[in-house]
Amino acid sequence: MSDLDDAPSVVCLRPRRDFEQMGIEIPADLDVTFYDSERQLAGVGPDAQCVVLPSAGPTLSREFFSHATGLTLVQYTGAGIDRIADDVITSLGCAVCNVPGASAPDVASYVVVVSGILLRRLLAGDRIMKVGNFDPTPAASDPLGLFERVDLDALLDRAEVLTVHVPLTDATRGLIDAAALARLRPGALVVNAARGGIVDEVALMEALDSGHLGGVALDVFEHEPLPEDSSIVTWAQRHRDEVILTPHIAGVTPEASRVLFESAWSNVRTFLIEGGEPRHRLK
Repeated sequence: MSDLDDAPSVVCLRPRRDFEQMGIEIPADLDVTFYDSERQLAGVGPDAQCVVLPSAGPTLSREFFSHATGLTLVQYTGAGIDRIADDVITSLGCAVCNVPGASAPDVASYVVVVSGILLRRLLAGDRIMKVGNFDPTPAASDPLGLFERVDLDALLDRAEVLTVHVPLTDATRGLIDAAALARLRPGALVVNAARGGIVDEVALMEALDSGHLGGVALDVFEHEPLPEDSSIVTWAQRHRDEVILTPHIAGVTPEASRVLFESAWSNVRTFLIEGGEPRHRLK
């Protein structure tokens, strides 16, 4: 008889190598089946007691969990919690946990970097230099400010750089819409490193097309991975000096990944093996 015959069954929707590369040891007293992604699995079976999954990725359907009658825990390996709809979680009746805060410093540094690139017009400078021109004429601003907590309306009226860092929920979906973008100062920047769907992508493209916005940086998109024929791609190609697109990497660093992975697996083991209360339980 295998030592894992009585071990809790865990389905992990990311490959083992993700954890091995970070030096993370998977608890030996868990029976874990790894998949490269949800595309390798038709659905979660009745034997699975836990699903471990990345916070970034496509929404998982109700059908994906239609046979998951033994599920007691959904553990995200990041801060995001929007891949499974609330009504699906309610029907499953299981705990849902994330790992908040671990990548916050890395996301903050990403925002500073991309904002600086756009404010200083470094993309345009790079392009001009690569075709043999040299124009040292400055065309940027150097913002300096202090932290102050204000409501959204006041923020929109005053912001020169709007950065988005809220979870995607029913309350925040479409939060930054055409009306919100119109309230920003002319030439303002918009940086979304939270979740696609919080910023209305069509309204955002129109605001830059019209000249109202000065630049945009997007690390997240309503549909991920971003299709090659996406209108966002062709729009960004038209605005190559004003738009930065990155593939959901703002919080992805080795340091953050180690903390996220260690915390996630520790939580799974605490709940399934030790019978303890799961940390960062959302539902």
